[in-house]
Amino acid sequence: MTNNVVTGVPSENTSSAAKRKIIIATALGNGMEWYDFALYGYLATYLAANFFPSATPISGFLNVMLVFGIAFVFRPLGGWVLGPIGDRKGRQYALILTIAIMATSTFCVGLLPSQASIGIAAPILLVTMRCIQGFSAGGEQGPAITYLAEHAPEGRRGFFASFIQSSSIAGFLTAAATVTILTSVLSDAQMKDWGWRIPFLLALPLGLVGLYIRYNLNETPEFERLKSKGDITDRPIAEAFERDLRPMVRVAGIVALQSAGYYTVFAYFPGHLQRMGFTPSQGTSAAMYSLALAMVLVPAFGHLSDRVGRKPVLLSAALALLILTIPVFAILGQLSFLGVVVCQLILTTAVAAYNGVVNSAYAESLDARTRSGALSIGFNMGALIFGAPALYVMTLLNTSISAPWAPGVYVAVTAAISLVAVATLASRKEA
Repeated sequence: MTNNVVTGVPSENTSSAAKRKIIIATALGNGMEWYDFALYGYLATYLAANFFPSATPISGFLNVMLVFGIAFVFRPLGGWVLGPIGDRKGRQYALILTIAIMATSTFCVGLLPSQASIGIAAPILLVTMRCIQGFSAGGEQGPAITYLAEHAPEGRRGFFASFIQSSSIAGFLTAAATVTILTSVLSDAQMKDWGWRIPFLLALPLGLVGLYIRYNLNETPEFERLKSKGDITDRPIAEAFERDLRPMVRVAGIVALQSAGYYTVFAYFPGHLQRMGFTPSQGTSAAMYSLALAMVLVPAFGHLSDRVGRKPVLLSAALALLILTIPVFAILGQLSFLGVVVCQLILTTAVAAYNGVVNSAYAESLDARTRSGALSIGFNMGALIFGAPALYVMTLLNTSISAPWAPGVYVAVTAAISLVAVATLASRKEA
């Protein structure tokens, strides 16, 4: 019989200090992982100059966005390989592997020679490192969400699980802040020459800290319970498709808006603002404001879902993005920088509401024996289908349709898809 409830009962006997340590330790490691992944988007213009210099500015940027999307092709592979490891050997074990792989591959990007130095081999190596990053990112989400959800006490799972998303945003914020500082103190020529390498090289020391943190975590009470009963599966992928096929499809549908909204507000906007005539520093600054607001709002909405249920918050957020995104893009060109920031913060609020609740909804709909793997597979299939093409499609829409609202169409479409998926969730409060 499928048990879709995250028990979390042992967590009731855990001290408040221990619970805070679990949240902080998991969130720090996850934030470092997504700092590595986010750098690519914020340094896209400099990567285009170094790895696709013969292209026109817009085609070079599109080439970089294609490479950005390639990482998503390898995310399902990471989910299939690393996610089930969390069901066989433990959630903590999988988390140690993901951060080690991500830190190493990101550090290597900072060492890559440019196309001017080694020719076609340069973009090939960049693609290779990006694929490895995608593999690691694909293995991160399932075990990380499962880890916090299974440590959460009853009545606080939405709040606990939201810190995975909040820490992901913190990773993006740290990446944006690093790039903003560098673009403020270095000239554009220095950034194109060598400054873009610095954030990637920082991944190694940050990764070592994250590795130490994760190595010292305890396994989840739920996994220990399964282990003590001899109920650990030796075929997590097969069982996931047997037990959780419909929930995995639902997860993929819910991920549509999570991916599109996330990358639109936090990754697409900086480059979009630069193409509108704002400076690179203004683009990353606007992203930082949004990221800072989202960090605060995500756990707040997670806490709200513990009181009113997951479904009402998710439906409201998805409907808001369906209605607002196209009009916001339509008026951006008529606004000052302050006006643009206000619009971005409005979209950020809806994105934060959605992202603050999805993780607990995912965990609660999947069986404990296969939760890490099933969540990884469903999540990454959704990310591949809807997240991978997001930046490329929006850039293409922006350049091919002579209408300022065009990029918002993609978010509106994914919002409609996710509304349907969310509607199939059980209407219940925290289970």
